[in-house]
Amino acid sequence: MNKSQDTQTALRLLLVDDPEHDADVILRELQNAEIAHLSARVHSHKDFHVALAEFKPELILCDHDLTGFTGTEALSLSLSEAPDVPFILISDGPEDAGAAELIKQGATDYISRQHLSRFVPAVLRAARDREPG
Repeated sequence: MNKSQDTQTALRLLLVDDPEHDADVILRELQNAEIAHLSARVHSHKDFHVALAEFKPELILCDHDLTGFTGTEALSLSLSEAPDVPFILISDGPEDAGAAELIKQGATDYISRQHLSRFVPAVLRAARDREPG
């Protein structure tokens, strides 16, 4: 788990990613944008299920192409177990018509790793939306 300076106001971020993908790039983007966060990383359906209950994320960032567990399956589980938690899918490929379908299914956003410039604004929107009042 990565910890920020102020755990009281830090965004609880759950990364759902294959071990071979580079979550460090995403975490570095958050650090560069000075977004306070606590993060946990999971790789499997079972670990994702446990993290939803125990880590209680405020934002989920999910790789679209997982091994043995798809981003679409993760979205479905998230919607059933944590429907109020924003869910952002991240893909290695360019955004396409599949993104629109995932948004219709309930994803908050869909971002291509090729367009990470959209990543920080999407996280900031999710963080803003979680703030009371």
